[in-house]
Amino acid sequence: MNARWRVVLSVVLGVGLLVTAQVMAQEPEVQFTEAENPWQGEIEYTVGETVNPKVQIAGIRWFGLQVAPERATLPSGTEVKAQVRMGFENTTGRTASVMVVLIFEDEQGVGLDRVELKKVRVKAGQRKIAREKIRVQADVLRATARLYLFAEVR
Repeated sequence: MNARWRVVLSVVLGVGLLVTAQVMAQEPEVQFTEAENPWQGEIEYTVGETVNPKVQIAGIRWFGLQVAPERATLPSGTEVKAQVRMGFENTTGRTASVMVVLIFEDEQGVGLDRVELKKVRVKAGQRKIAREKIRVQADVLRATARLYLFAEVR
């Protein structure tokens, strides 16, 4: 895939997460579950889709998550680049750091791969869309049916 198509794909995927964030901001009925710090949970997931974990951990709302491969095709036996996008909102009066670990699981809940992401700093009273590039096996992305999530706020 040439550079222009990568940019177009990145923009389209980024817009999807931003639209999700804006929709969430306009829907007062969306409820965030108060969770223990650290929090861990599992969600059904299809690679490329944007989901909302809907948890609030120590005043940080986690409102969006997407894992999107840079390629449209995922050749078996290859390692591919993917971009992880996460949306957070800080409802507290202090800056916080959020650490997230993703565990890719198949349909039976068997762990396929584990990725620890860089800490995300979210300023007091603000929203942040964090982006990070990761490398993962194409076979893992194709087999992923769930994500086991771990998040800790400091």
